Amino acid sequence: MRLSCILVLLFLSGLAGCQSSQQVARVPPDFALHMERSRCEGPCTAYSLTVDTYGQVTYEGKAYTDKYSLWRKQLDTRAMNQLTRTLRKSAFFSYDSSYNDPSVPALPWMIISYAEEGESHTVRFRVDGPETFRELYQKLERIIGDDAYEPHPTAN
Repeated sequence: MRLSCILVLLFLSGLAGCQSSQQVARVPPDFALHMERSRCEGPCTAYSLTVDTYGQVTYEGKAYTDKYSLWRKQLDTRAMNQLTRTLRKSAFFSYDSSYNDPSVPALPWMIISYAEEGESHTVRFRVDGPETFRELYQKLERIIGDDAYEPHPTAN
């Protein structure tokens, strides 16, 4: 009886392992993500950040941010998988390269550059673009988060 219980538990834990492995997105070896929010004519937060295939985030605060200069942090596997899934579901490579109305110069740019599996694309967004892009940008910011940063060793 005891052996039967152990075998059933092992079988069930094996099923749970299979189920969770299907939810894991493979991070491609050439994964690269760059996000930037530019300055504007008012008090806009301006920064850039880069995430490499290993989950290393390099952040540079430029204006109206609590982190000026260079910072870094490490994303865990869960966050990297979430980034990969989010970008793939967004059909990022189908976005136009630029969404802008030159008659509205005061707004900051939101820029995302993304590369994976031999493809790369950059999207610059200010106005007149799909709301899904703004939502994507905000979702990526939430996944990456603004906690656990340490000063970058090359920061002054």
